[in-house]
Amino acid sequence: MRKVKLFLGIILSGTVSLITVPGAEVGNRKMVWAHNTPWFYPANNPGYPVNYYNFPLQESKVTENLIASLREEVRIAQENGLDGFFLDFGGDPHEGIPHWSFRLPDYLKAASGTDFQIGLCIDTKISADYWIKWLKKLLSANGNHPNYPKVGHKYVVCTYQFLHGEKAGSRSWRREDWRKLHAAMNEAGYPIYLIGNVAPTPNTDLNLKQLQETLDIYDCLYMFDSPAHAAKAPEYNNRLLAAFCQTNNKRFMPTLHPGYLGTWSRNENDFYNPFLCFDSLYRTFADAKKYKPEWTHITTWNDLNETTGLNECLFTFGATHTLKFYSKDLKGTPLLVKKPDVLVSYLHEILPGEVLRLEALSMPTSLQDDITISGILRDIDGRTVYKLPAKKLSPGCYARTDWLVPTHRLAATPVLQPEFTVNSGKYRVTRKSIPIYLVSSWLQNPVTVNVPLNRITADIPHTLKLAQQGNRLDATLTFNSPDELKRIMLFRNDRPVGVFVPELAGNEMLLNVLLYSMSKPVRITFENGRLLHAFREGTQKGAKWQNTIFFDYGKDFFQAADSSSGLMAMTLAGTQELKLIVTNEQGKETVVPAEKLIREQRFVNQDLGLCTSAVGTVFLDKPLKMKQGEVKFSMFAANPQPTDNFYLRFETLDGRYFFTQPLYPFATNQTVNRSILVTRETLETSKGGNAPAFRGEPDSLTSQKDCPVSKNFVVKTPVSVLSARGAVWDFDGIDEIIIDRYGDRNFRVNAKMLADDDHGGRALKLDGTSRVTLPSRLWPLSGFGTTELSIKPDMIGGQPQTIVYKGGWYDGLNLNLLPDGKIEVIRCYIADSYSEKDIRMQTVRSKNSIKAREWSKIRIEADHSTLKLFINGKQESSVKQAPFRSHGNGRVILGSAMPGCIPYKGLIDNLSLHGL
Repeated sequence: MRKVKLFLGIILSGTVSLITVPGAEVGNRKMVWAHNTPWFYPANNPGYPVNYYNFPLQESKVTENLIASLREEVRIAQENGLDGFFLDFGGDPHEGIPHWSFRLPDYLKAASGTDFQIGLCIDTKISADYWIKWLKKLLSANGNHPNYPKVGHKYVVCTYQFLHGEKAGSRSWRREDWRKLHAAMNEAGYPIYLIGNVAPTPNTDLNLKQLQETLDIYDCLYMFDSPAHAAKAPEYNNRLLAAFCQTNNKRFMPTLHPGYLGTWSRNENDFYNPFLCFDSLYRTFADAKKYKPEWTHITTWNDLNETTGLNECLFTFGATHTLKFYSKDLKGTPLLVKKPDVLVSYLHEILPGEVLRLEALSMPTSLQDDITISGILRDIDGRTVYKLPAKKLSPGCYARTDWLVPTHRLAATPVLQPEFTVNSGKYRVTRKSIPIYLVSSWLQNPVTVNVPLNRITADIPHTLKLAQQGNRLDATLTFNSPDELKRIMLFRNDRPVGVFVPELAGNEMLLNVLLYSMSKPVRITFENGRLLHAFREGTQKGAKWQNTIFFDYGKDFFQAADSSSGLMAMTLAGTQELKLIVTNEQGKETVVPAEKLIREQRFVNQDLGLCTSAVGTVFLDKPLKMKQGEVKFSMFAANPQPTDNFYLRFETLDGRYFFTQPLYPFATNQTVNRSILVTRETLETSKGGNAPAFRGEPDSLTSQKDCPVSKNFVVKTPVSVLSARGAVWDFDGIDEIIIDRYGDRNFRVNAKMLADDDHGGRALKLDGTSRVTLPSRLWPLSGFGTTELSIKPDMIGGQPQTIVYKGGWYDGLNLNLLPDGKIEVIRCYIADSYSEKDIRMQTVRSKNSIKAREWSKIRIEADHSTLKLFINGKQESSVKQAPFRSHGNGRVILGSAMPGCIPYKGLIDNLSLHGL
C-alpha cells in the first residue's frame, strides 16, 4: 500500500536526543487520532502541484525551518479537532532505520507546549527482531517526551500491518511475532499498548476467531480502511467489533473514512472506492458516534498518493471544515453555528451522459428557520442550462440533500459551473463553486470536490485576456474585489502555471523548470533573466552535506549537489532570449536557451536533465495585497491545443477563494453528433472490486424512483469537441521519457526498448519479455473515440500475440495479432451483474491480414453505438457496442498478454488517443 522514499533528509534533519520527562497519559482522554504519512510533510508543499492535482494549501516558506512548518501543521490539526497523529513508519528491507522514523523527534518538538500527541504506526514488517531493535531505540529516545502517548506505563504503538495474511509467509506478522515483540519490549522496560488494525482484506469478513485466539497481543482494535475492501458494510463490522471489544475488555476505536483515490497523475494506486460526495465520511462518522468512543481514528490526515487525506487541499478544503464539527461532536462538545454553514460536493470530472450528483451538507446551527438551498448550472458561455430546485435543510443537525442531473442533455458544453443560493430567514447568499468538466473519454483528475460555501467569496468582477504567439503566452487581468487579495493564480488544464506578480518587467516571461538526473554538483546561472523562486524536496536553502553545498540559490544562480532527495524546481523570469548556463564540477559550461527548452519540453546531457512543468514553487510568492487594478504576466508556453482551458483562483487575505469560469482561448465551442451512453453509473458506482460492501445500496439520497435515468440507453446528441481528451506518443525525443505531444501524460521506458523506426525517428521495440505500462486510467472507456497506432511485427503465426493488454475491470480495449495475420479488438467490460469475475467480451476482427516486417496502421473508431476497425485507412469490420460501462482499476500494458496469447514481438509507433 505504501510507497516510501528514504530521502537524504535523514541526514539533514535534527539529531535524536534523549528526553527524560514523563510521557503523556491518554488512557482516559477523549482522542481523535489521524494516520499521518510523514513523507508528505508541509515543508514540501511548494512542489506538490507538479504531481498532484489536489495539492495541500498549507503554505510553507523556504525561509521557515522544518519545525516551524510542522508546528503550523499541528496547530491546524488541533484547530480542526484532532488530538494526535500516528506517524507511519515502514520497515527498511535492508534493516536500516525504519523509513521516516527520523521525523518522530521533529514532530514531537513541533508539538511541544501543546497537548497534541505524536505516536508511531508500524507499517511493513521485515521481522520481529527488526522491530524489537528499532522500537527500543525509538522509544528510549522519544517515548518519554511529554507529547508521546502512553496508557499507564505502556507506550502507545499503532499498526497498519497486524495479522493480515498470517499464514502467507515470513513477510506477514504472525501471533508468535507479536508475542516475541511484547516479551522483548517488556524486558527492555518499554511495554507497549498495541493498537491492531483488523480491517478485512478485500472481499473478506472480520476474523473474530483469530482475534479471540490472540487476546494477549493487543489492547485496542480498529479498521484502517474497511469501507474500501471488506465484504460487509462498515456499520455491520463496527457492530461486531464493538461487541467483541466490550466482551473482551478491549478498546474499540472506530474509523472515519472519506473514500479512496489513488494518484493517477503520477501512476500511483489507480484503485478507487466511492467517496459518494459527503456520504462515505458522514456514514462512518454517524456510525462511530453511536458507540460514544473514547478514541476515534481518521484515515487519513495527509496522504496524497492514496488521497484519503482530510487536510485542506485545492479542491477539498471543505473536508477539514467538516472534520472540525465531527471531531468536536465525537468528544461530546458539538459545535453550533449562528448562521447557515453549507458545503457542496460533486465529482470534478464526469463523462457526458452520466448522471451528475451534487450534494449539500449543512452543519448544525442554532437557527430556528429552515435553510433552503437551490442552484443553477452555467455552460461555457455563462448561460443557465440547468436549474437545481430548492431543497430544505433542517437547521439543528447535519442535514443533507442532493440533486441528480442527466448530463446527456448538457453534452454540448465542455464545462459546467455550479452556482448555489442559500436562504434562511433574512439570510441570503449566492456563490459560484468549482467548475465541473464533461470529458471524453477518460478521467484524469477524478477528485470529489468538497467546499464550504462560506469559504467562497462573492463574484469578483474581472476580465481575463489570454493570447499566445509562438512560445509566448500573455495574460492580462483587470479586477475589482471588495476584499484585499493575497494571490491570483492562473491554471491551465487544472494545473497551476503562474501567479500574477506585479514586479515583473514588461518584457519578462515566466518559466517553470524541473531538474533531475543530477549525479554530481551543478551550478546554474542565467543570462537575460533571473530566478524568482526555487525549491528542493526535503531540503532548506543553504543546506550543506559533507562541506558541499547541497542546495542554495539567489536571484542570479541555482546550485545543488545532486538530485537524490526528490523534486527540484525553479521559477524564472527572463526575456525571450533567456538562457540557462549549466556549469558542472569540472567547470564545463552548457548553454540551454529557454526557447529550445520550451519547444522540446526537456533537455538532457551527462550533467542533468531539465524539463518544463506546472509550478513547482507554489505559495513562495509575496502577498499581492491589492483590491483592484490591472496585472499582467507572460510566460514561456508550449504550442497550444484546442482543448487547453484556463481559469483563475482568487485568494483573499482572510483565506477565502473564488474560482472563475474556464476559458478556452484557442478554439470555439463546436459540437459533433455522437451516440453516447446515458447511465447512472459513474466512477462512484460500487462495481467490480470497488467497495463490494456498498453493492446494492442506494448511491444517492434521492430515491431510485426519482432518478432521471432508470436504466442504460444510447442517444445520439451534440457533444462539445472541447470535451475530448487527447494523447500522442511518437516515441521520438532525446531520452527515455516518452513525451505526450498533445496532453501531459508522459511515461518512461527503458532506453534499450527504443529502436530506429525506419523514418529517422524512434519506435518502441518489444521482444516478448519487455513491458511498458501506460499512465493510469489513460485509456478510452468503452473504446469511445479514436485509438490509433502503427505496428511492425517481427513474425506472424504460432500463438495469438497481444499488442495492447488491458487488465482489471476497467472498460476498455485489448488488441491482438492473430496467427493468420488478422487484427482482433476485444472490448472487456462488466455489465449490470456487479461481479468483478463476470467480465464480458465484445470482439471485432479484420477481414484482411497484415504482413510481418512491414508497417501497418491500425485505427479504431467508436462511439456507444458502433465500434469500427480500420487497417491502413480502410474499414475492415465493425460491431455493435453493448450499452454498459464499468469504471474500474486496470492498467494498460504494452508487452503483456491476454490469457491464451503471448506478448507481441515487434515495433510500435505513433500511438495516439482522441476522446471523440
